[in-house]
Amino acid sequence: MRAQAMPLPRPSIRAVVFAAAAAMVAAAAVALLVGDGESGGERTTQRVSFAPAPAPPGWRALRLPGSAERGFVPARWRVRYRSGVASAEAPDRSIVFGIAALRSRGDALAAALRELRTRYRSVRPSAEAALRLAGLPAVGVEVALRNRRGAPLRALVIVARGRRERYLVQAFSRADAPASRVRELRRALATLRLR
Repeated sequence: MRAQAMPLPRPSIRAVVFAAAAAMVAAAAVALLVGDGESGGERTTQRVSFAPAPAPPGWRALRLPGSAERGFVPARWRVRYRSGVASAEAPDRSIVFGIAALRSRGDALAAALRELRTRYRSVRPSAEAALRLAGLPAVGVEVALRNRRGAPLRALVIVARGRRERYLVQAFSRADAPASRVRELRRALATLRLR
């Protein structure tokens, strides 16, 4: 019997629009902010950097919104562009992430978390962490949540500050996302070229 992939939420376009109008992974995925999950269960908040890295051979370009240059995703990932949001989804649907450019002021991270609370159940954000994304100062938060069916998901919400605009990144993963997919997500975030 073949296991059926659980559908993941799309990046919250409504959260991006709300943030722009008023001001977007399992334990291994949560490690995006605190390291690679080898801390033996300790929770630490530290500075993390998704240092710019070249795209691996065979990855395809992801056209980013706003004044951002580009990013790269694995060739088999499905890419979509809708309402100013560029998103990519793993072929097994275990991970999906999206990025949007914001030109308005206001607390985009708080707006994105409010939107998650309206769309999901049992939303439990971690403490904010300072990090760098594509060389830009950013703040991020990990979020444990459940979809409408009660399935556990993890989300990573990052807001990076560029010269002209801010970038809102949301990544969602299933609780059983393979470690290889989490590594692909980390690498995709490192290939982002934001201004």
